Amino acid sequence: MSFGDFFSVSLESQIIIMEHHILLRYSMNLTELYSKLFALEVIKFGEFKLKSGFISPIYFDLRTIVSYPEVLAAVADAIWAKTSKLEFDCICGVPYTALPIATCISVKHNVPMVMRRKETKDYGTKKMLEGSFKRGDRCLIVEDVVSTGSSVKETADILRAEGLIVEDAIVFLEREMGGLLNLKEAGINLRFVMNISDILVSLQAQDKITDKDCERVSKFLTESFQKKAPEPSSRVMSIKDRRSLLTNDTSVKLLDIINSKQTNLCVSADVMTCDELLQIAETLGPYICVLKTHVDILSDLTLQPDSAPPTMLRLRSIAEKHNFLIMEDRKFSDIGNTFLMQCFGGPFRIAEWAQLVTAHAISGPGMLTALKSQTSSPPAVVFVSQMSCKANLISEEYTKKTVELAEAHKDLVGGFVYRSYSSVRCAVPFVRFMPGIGLSEGGDGLDQQYVTCEAAIGREKCDVIIVGRAILNSPDRVLTAKKLRDAAWAEYSAVNRLQI
Repeated sequence: MSFGDFFSVSLESQIIIMEHHILLRYSMNLTELYSKLFALEVIKFGEFKLKSGFISPIYFDLRTIVSYPEVLAAVADAIWAKTSKLEFDCICGVPYTALPIATCISVKHNVPMVMRRKETKDYGTKKMLEGSFKRGDRCLIVEDVVSTGSSVKETADILRAEGLIVEDAIVFLEREMGGLLNLKEAGINLRFVMNISDILVSLQAQDKITDKDCERVSKFLTESFQKKAPEPSSRVMSIKDRRSLLTNDTSVKLLDIINSKQTNLCVSADVMTCDELLQIAETLGPYICVLKTHVDILSDLTLQPDSAPPTMLRLRSIAEKHNFLIMEDRKFSDIGNTFLMQCFGGPFRIAEWAQLVTAHAISGPGMLTALKSQTSSPPAVVFVSQMSCKANLISEEYTKKTVELAEAHKDLVGGFVYRSYSSVRCAVPFVRFMPGIGLSEGGDGLDQQYVTCEAAIGREKCDVIIVGRAILNSPDRVLTAKKLRDAAWAEYSAVNRLQI
């Protein structure tokens, strides 16, 4: 095409032509780049354990390229060439390997960058996200290698919690292990510079690897993709199927209530008087599946020496009348013996009126072991695996251990309070509760972070949305509760097969 011909076509066509020539020019150097990566042992063959747990015959360690500026720049340029059709205000590299790649792009192309921490510091600003940005900015995620997509998803969760829009990600190497599909389900379009098949073809043509190497890797990719087929809890399952896999009776009852009442709304009744608590239960009871309480903030609660507080027993009667469950948000976290006294004894006698109780897993299996010793029907434990407040100290590893503990005691655990579905996905289809649901995304000016019910259910596969101030501060609580119930149920119906 001549210079004059180029300007005779539309602007859109010009962009496509430019992108084609950029990629074509770069693709001429891809063979050289493959060779350099192989020589630097960025591409390794052997046996390597991946983050996902798979034992892979091939491994890519792009951390090495920070010591080779020419290679680092080439990788950054290759990623940048994939951005021509994307709209974004800033970029974010997935820590840690993609940080220098994103920095190269930011400096060379004058693109603002934000930096995600892997953990919250206990000093300074204690931020999880550093940099200058505003709510509504579009952020492009940059990653070095994607297997299942979990690291990109974790980064997107943090960015979205801060109000950034995340719809696209670019990775240098896609391992062909389901990451494309997993991220698409999370609302993220993944583009990649190269995949394993591209590398194998190039290295084999250069006689750097044998046919046997290619066969081993190809077999691994096929088998790992089959093994990575969604587990029961990651598929869209019917309530009937989920009921058959649950061994906790309270969880089964809750699913039945959700299905029969056609509501997955939980109201957080954070009020300080007994009359208001009972009024909320009576007026909103027909529209909810769970009422969440904080019994220890009731300032006028009357206590009895040998029984539960009369207000809470009356609340239980209202719950039975309107067919909803009570979840006491006590967040137990003590040793087993103390937990039993707090739950079954003390001034509140929580087990006499609450069917669900929240707890932290910080103390290990002791509470669950103690709970199993009770002859009466104990309340189901709902583990707080993640929190909706900004800069909380719950780590990815803690969440992982919480899920493992729940799986080991699935007869006692009813579900999770969580924020990211990928973090709590497991073989047991526990009920998933998401707090911090508002009419719009944002914060409360303190530390609470809100998401919409559409995002919670559609993106994060939430079962029960927990709504507090959006309803309690409304001039018409019943009308607002109905609107939220209808919106949540419409979204829930769209992503679940709701037959019993």
